[in-house]
Amino acid sequence: MDFCNEQDDDASPLPRMSTDERIEAATLRKAEKQRQVQVRAVIATTQPGLFELAFAPQLGRTVLLAHNSAAVFSILNENRTASLIADFRQLEDGWSGQRFVRRIRENPDLGKLPIYLMSEQWSESQRQWSLGMGATGLVERTPQAVATLVLGWLPRLSKRLLRHLDAIDMEFRRYAGPLSSTHIERARKMVNSEELDSSAEAYIDHLAGQFQSARSRNDFLASVATVDADNRSGVTSTMGDPWLRGVNGLFLKFAGGLGGKVAITQTMAAVDTTGAFRRDFYLTDLSTRLLNPARRAEFLRACREAGLVE
Repeated sequence: MDFCNEQDDDASPLPRMSTDERIEAATLRKAEKQRQVQVRAVIATTQPGLFELAFAPQLGRTVLLAHNSAAVFSILNENRTASLIADFRQLEDGWSGQRFVRRIRENPDLGKLPIYLMSEQWSESQRQWSLGMGATGLVERTPQAVATLVLGWLPRLSKRLLRHLDAIDMEFRRYAGPLSSTHIERARKMVNSEELDSSAEAYIDHLAGQFQSARSRNDFLASVATVDADNRSGVTSTMGDPWLRGVNGLFLKFAGGLGGKVAITQTMAAVDTTGAFRRDFYLTDLSTRLLNPARRAEFLRACREAGLVE
């Protein structure tokens, strides 16, 4: 018996390998380890910015955004991915959610991947067709709906802020001009880092504070004045009602920015108690919040001159 060889065998539990074989095995183990990165979701969308705030803590790690098919398949081939969420409509390279479903279901390695399609609304025929061709499910194309699907819970951002975020930003861009994107990006980062409260009101007030022009600030506040109303009675927000936008804009000129916004919110709450929106009630209630009779008369006269009083 060769005791030297026996002793070597006892000391080395692994079979003998050449240097090249050991390098190759180590490389394979490293590659396999890298493939074990668990990605919760790949979101393939034409509007990645819509989801950046909701998924800020996970972005680039467990939630990845993609804007074309090449990016999607690169992620799927390099990571263990829990789900793909794709726009029903086409991405920049022409790939639609349906096309992802069809191609992935034909792939033996990826065929069982859960795939959800996103859209603002669905017809029943679209729903049946998508599920019939292999989609796992359908999800509303909103940050809160996708966050609930992926994370199982909403991020710390309030549902109300998430629901109105894009609409608020759109109005801010309309009045703030070229630098609006910089201010919006900073505001979103402040919300995510908890420097700024996650309510819609706090977000609006922060953006309003970025205006140098009082007129532009008041116009912006008028356009989003009812964005944080509960809307239980189906009251249309100022962003969708030119009459409300006009009345609120004039009111802010007489009442001032911050005080006027509070008064508008109080009037919206009063409207909610009536169960229906009536313009005469809204205008009367709002005008009574101007305690100075002269200012109240000027406000009503301005509304008549603007054609806002029927």
